[in-house]
Amino acid sequence: MLCQRLAELRLENGLTKKKLGEVLNMTPEGYGHYESGKRKPTPDVIAMLSDFYNVSTDYLLGRTDDPIPPNEKNASQDDISLDDIEFALFGELRELDDEDKEELLRDARRMRELRELRKKQEGK
Repeated sequence: MLCQRLAELRLENGLTKKKLGEVLNMTPEGYGHYESGKRKPTPDVIAMLSDFYNVSTDYLLGRTDDPIPPNEKNASQDDISLDDIEFALFGELRELDDEDKEELLRDARRMRELRELRKKQEGK
């Protein structure tokens, strides 16, 4: 089931094995082994793919047909697709240490707050 779900999610998101290999820091062939069932991904890789696709690990493993992670049940049910910038950011995050990730998160929150402030000012 894992093989099938990985292939379905990749295709639904319009991704190539090459792009996913880049995100996972492996060759396209290496990632392809997960989809073909020649190799099982480690728990860390399963967790990363779950986060990347915003689905539960149980969904990836075929333990449920509900892809929405339990902590996302009350969140917006809008369709989520990664655009090129989001995809690039996800890959870049892998290269950062924890301190840099914290700083980036603070910057992103400040940017969001500034955007909200601008919207309020434009609405006046």
